Amino acid sequence: MSSSREEARRHVRRKRTFYIVLLVYLALVVLWFIIDVSTGSDDWWFYWPTLGAGVIVSIIGLSMFGVSGLFDGDWQSREEEKYLRRYGSTETHDDDSPPIPPPP
Repeated sequence: MSSSREEARRHVRRKRTFYIVLLVYLALVVLWFIIDVSTGSDDWWFYWPTLGAGVIVSIIGLSMFGVSGLFDGDWQSREEEKYLRRYGSTETHDDDSPPIPPPP
């Protein structure tokens, strides 16, 4: 198996793991909010564990992807290619500026 294919698999695994961590975090936030509302107290406390867990999720994301991992050098070109695959190219431009996208 080629090294580029193996690197792609590792990246996709890291991305999938991070999405799972993010999904669990969001589920916990909703759970903490529901518990806080259902207890009927006038004191809101759910934002404290939300903030703490958010810091932990951020640290996990930084450790998996690095500071510029999500927006690395090829990010813009990948996003442009993704846009062109989805909406297609409607006109050509002589300069390097991208066309203004149609409203979704």
